[in-house]
Amino acid sequence: MNAPEANAPQELQFRLQVDESHCDRAAQGLRLMAQHQYRSQVRRHERTGWLGRMQRGGRKVAPAIGVLLLIAGVVSVLVSRANEPSRLVCYGLAAILFLEALAFLLLPLWADRVSTGIRVWFEGIFGNWGARRMRKTRRDAPFEAVYDLRGDLLVYSRIQDGQWTLRWHRQLGKIRPRGVALQAPGLIAIFPKPGAVFPAITILTAGDGAMAAAISALGWTIVDIDPISGEPAASAAGDGPPLGR
Repeated sequence: MNAPEANAPQELQFRLQVDESHCDRAAQGLRLMAQHQYRSQVRRHERTGWLGRMQRGGRKVAPAIGVLLLIAGVVSVLVSRANEPSRLVCYGLAAILFLEALAFLLLPLWADRVSTGIRVWFEGIFGNWGARRMRKTRRDAPFEAVYDLRGDLLVYSRIQDGQWTLRWHRQLGKIRPRGVALQAPGLIAIFPKPGAVFPAITILTAGDGAMAAAISALGWTIVDIDPISGEPAASAAGDGPPLGR
């Protein structure tokens, strides 16, 4: 008895003309996506219970340590007046203690500023890296991009000067369990997991939404990234939908 024939996978093809302006839009989209992914990773760490308790505890304890160091510095000055041979050493110790006390007293304020500065710095680094991924693509423009979606298999080819070139092929199903799909004008980027700043797949797209609809039909949740704020457009007033499944 013959086994029933399996349904053939759905086959779709998407073609679009890619020029330098399209690559520029895609580069800006990748920049915003990488920055959003980094911010989402930071937020997850901030919500970690023990880490938050340590940060709050450290900010409460730091001023108390600063006061103790200040008192120790005053004691060192008083000792130096009563003990002539060790005056220079005591003054040096007092200066160190005063500086340490000042550092601990200002630590809560500095911690916020330093933390913000580091985040902005890393956002810039990851954003610039994302944008640079499109540089070579921009140098190759203009060309025609061809995407063949056969079930979970996505195949990317390029037609340039009448020549076909196979660029890559990916099994979307392997990434879907933890994958995050983000969309911005000109492209869809699929990241291997929440918080990852380096996309596993970048897909150039036309403005008709056909590619997004086809990928969504495979079980993906695609989140639109606002091209101005860099945040999920659907979560401007709240947490929004999950970033992937």
